[in-house]
Order: sequence, then structure tokens, then C-alpha cells
Amino acid sequence: MYEAARGVGNVAVKHFGAVERMVSGEREALAYGASPAAPLGLLDPTVDVSVIIVNWNTWELLRDCLASLYENAGATRIEVIVVDNASSDGSPDMVRRAFPQAQLLVNQRNMGFAAANNQGLAAAHGR
Repeated sequence: MYEAARGVGNVAVKHFGAVERMVSGEREALAYGASPAAPLGLLDPTVDVSVIIVNWNTWELLRDCLASLYENAGATRIEVIVVDNASSDGSPDMVRRAFPQAQLLVNQRNMGFAAANNQGLAAAHGR
């Protein structure tokens, strides 16, 4: 069974474990068992795109990914949110030192990919 959910304000819609942001009912989500979830944070008109990166012990790949994002953003105003799932390779320290403009969320244990993405989404402000 599919159901459409219209957003009023900023709401999230659960869709097969993912979350989709809807703004002021402008977009309709057609999802199996879609239901409004908790309101998301306010959108920031100065942020075009929120990029959420979930990391677990991939120091070098994370460094390359962040460098590429910032080097190639151009005129797109990005907000980068790194959610670290209890890495033991120094990834959080590298992000703090080399990419202080990135928002870093550090979990004390590995929360899993989906939960970490949801943490990042809750912190996102992109439009």
C-alpha cells in the first residue's frame, strides 16, 4: 500500500528507512507507509546543499572526499556534515584539523549507516 504525505512546514517522511525532506507542502512524497516524522531544523537560505558523509575508519578516503567537495563546490554553497561511527584511525582528529568548516558528529559506538545518516539529516540546514 502506498500513501502520499504532504508536508506542512519542514517535516521528514520515512521511506524504506530513508528520510525525505519536504518543505511547505511543495513536494509530495509517494512512499510505502509514508508518515510524517519529527520536524527537521530550520532551513538556511545561505546553504544550497547539505552533504552528509558517514565515516568508519576510512581516514584517507574521507580526507580525499572532503578535499574534493570543497575544491569543486564552485558557487554552490555547501554545508558538510561528517558523522563518524567510532573510528579508531584518527578520522575525527583529521577532520577537526584539516577541515574545520565541516560539522563533525562523533559517535562513541558504531551506530550503523542508516542511523548515522539520520543523525546527519537532523543537523542539516540545506534547502
